[in-house]
Amino acid sequence: AGRIRLTDSQGGDSPLAFSLSVTRAGSGEVQGLGGTEVDTVGRSRTVVAGSDARLRVDGVLLTRGSNTISDALAGVTLTLQNAEVGTTVGVTVAHDLDRAVKATQDFAMAYNNVLAFTKAQSVPGAPLASNGTLRAAMSSLTNVMLTDVAGLAGSPYSRATLAGVSLSRTGTLDVDATALKAALGTNLDAVRALFGRGGSPTDAQVSFVTGGEGTVPGRYAVEITAAATRGAVTGAGFAGTYADDGTADSITITDAGGKVSTVELRNGDSLDAIVTRLNADFAARGMRLVASDVGGQLRLQAADHGSAPAFTVAYAGGGADGSAQLGLAAGTYTGTDVAGTIGGHAATGRGQVLTGAVGTAVAGLAVSYTGTTARSAGEIGYALGVAGMMERVVDGVVRNGDGTVAVQNTSIETSITSLQRRADDVQARLERRRESLVRQFTAMESAISRMNAQGSWLASQLKMLQGSDR
Repeated sequence: AGRIRLTDSQGGDSPLAFSLSVTRAGSGEVQGLGGTEVDTVGRSRTVVAGSDARLRVDGVLLTRGSNTISDALAGVTLTLQNAEVGTTVGVTVAHDLDRAVKATQDFAMAYNNVLAFTKAQSVPGAPLASNGTLRAAMSSLTNVMLTDVAGLAGSPYSRATLAGVSLSRTGTLDVDATALKAALGTNLDAVRALFGRGGSPTDAQVSFVTGGEGTVPGRYAVEITAAATRGAVTGAGFAGTYADDGTADSITITDAGGKVSTVELRNGDSLDAIVTRLNADFAARGMRLVASDVGGQLRLQAADHGSAPAFTVAYAGGGADGSAQLGLAAGTYTGTDVAGTIGGHAATGRGQVLTGAVGTAVAGLAVSYTGTTARSAGEIGYALGVAGMMERVVDGVVRNGDGTVAVQNTSIETSITSLQRRADDVQARLERRRESLVRQFTAMESAISRMNAQGSWLASQLKMLQGSDR
């Protein structure tokens, strides 16, 4: 209604009180603003205390701070909708075999499309009819379907044909859905290893992380010479209650990413109060650090293993500095990375992950070791699978720089440049020859002209002689 309204943005029975005054820089009154009215009727808001979700999974009581729970069952996320005390809800977890079959059929369709393209380009008169590279690439893809997958020795499914994926008489790839479903239902892990790149460790504390482009399929022994640790420091001598003057001291922790947490150390604080205050501030600032009570002493520890997640501790006295009573020295604390070898080859540790060195058979092969002692940790079997083998064939064809297509393009461009250079050279020689012939022709014309002049002069002289004889 042509008036300015200021409204409290917070609800509740106790409205925010405020006052409004109007001034101007110069003298005189502000015109156009009438009196002000303050409406003290607040808006009601119901405040409900939050609570954690509680449920039992297979008889085990779980308490979580969210209704989306992904750590109760491996690979399963539960979303809680309503509380029904005393009611048991059955959850059936099963593999979607139809989806797996559909994915395999899509793969076969893509293969058949490449085969059709190759055939269409290879007929007489086609753009690539005389190009052997195209046929060689298609032959390499076909060989993948006919050979055993390296690294799967002893597996019941070592080649695609054993799982219902085979080549027809015309060269197309066919999928026997019934046979594939039966294989998936009988030994899912073996079929997964057949088609996908992956690793299978023999030790429970070793897990496969990834493989590299240069990793050679096979089985490799994992030797741990040093387990990863987390950066940590534990105080000593704390009496249980922080004693200081009336002005609080502070402890400042800075993580490797530059995030800083500063928490007060107040007179009368218990160890539990200090731990709670630290953890709350760590969580608020997104710092991967944990404070805990270990035997009545303050312990600070990185949440992650390795040398990268280091942290620094510093103190500031608010008056009389009482921080020494924590027995936790200021300084930088860091963990150590895992160390060891894979297949006897050098490997680099980062946190709990050990990765094979470049230039070795295990280049790029990464495993995670969660153990706490140095020891022989079994073997890791690495297989490319049908997909990995296909990927390597395709990468060899389309890879930038040294792939087959890139090399062919470079060769063709080199030939074009060479032919153009030869054509330019021939053209230059022809031009020089033309210029030479033109000069010769011009000289000949000039000589003929002079000869004609001489002939005319001689003829005239002969006539004069003949006339004098009479």
